[in-house]
Amino acid sequence: YKKLGTFTATLTITDNDGGAGSAALTYNVSRRSIRGTSSPRVIRLSNAGGDDVTITLVRDLIANMDDIDVASVRIGSVGVTRKGNGKLDYQINNRGLTIELTFSKQALMSAGLLTSSTDELTLTAGLTNGIQIVSQVPVNTTAR
Repeated sequence: YKKLGTFTATLTITDNDGGAGSAALTYNVSRRSIRGTSSPRVIRLSNAGGDDVTITLVRDLIANMDDIDVASVRIGSVGVTRKGNGKLDYQINNRGLTIELTFSKQALMSAGLLTSSTDELTLTAGLTNGIQIVSQVPVNTTAR
């Protein structure tokens, strides 16, 4: 299912003699994957090349930033960078289609999440309505 919520699937089987039986299963879809990309395109693991990694999420599930449980935004054990006022460091592009979240490159490296063999970062966040979002973000790294 592409939508979130509680769903019931019912299977009914009818035999050649007209006998029928049904079974139903109810399940809850509370986790959703959303597309993400990283910037810079190639993350330099040396001191050169900036100190931040920005993850851009397609905003198809998040109506606005107030929908995100701020404390839950993570890549592994590393939380999103915060501004001096404690708010998330983010931007919504001029058409409102994406959200950009900034993480410290140094913190990701210190946690062992960003190495020369890293090809993907997993961002998780909870929404205030209880839904969990996950984004598998491909990354390219270089030691130079």
